[in-house]
Amino acid sequence: MTFLIDENLPAALVEWFAGQGVNSKHLSEVGLLGQSDRAIAEYAIQQALIVLTKDKDFDHLVVANSGLRVVRLQIGNMRTRDLFAWLERKLYDLERAAA
Repeated sequence: MTFLIDENLPAALVEWFAGQGVNSKHLSEVGLLGQSDRAIAEYAIQQALIVLTKDKDFDHLVVANSGLRVVRLQIGNMRTRDLFAWLERKLYDLERAAA
């Protein structure tokens, strides 16, 4: 399982996930910053990645693209350290949702 972290989430999540034993890549690492959701979805499908996002616009792409896997975090804006704390409490559920 490898997450492709959307641009609406901090790139620091890659290092945080690595510390939890979870593989991830941020859009900034793969040259997709500023690209359309469709381009991101196509890349995720080709690379067998799970898009991790706060963007509800990916919901319609899941229906339209068999093979696209998305985990949408339904959270508001928060400081990065608060996001890490929230994810730490939710990591088991996140991994189950992605499985």
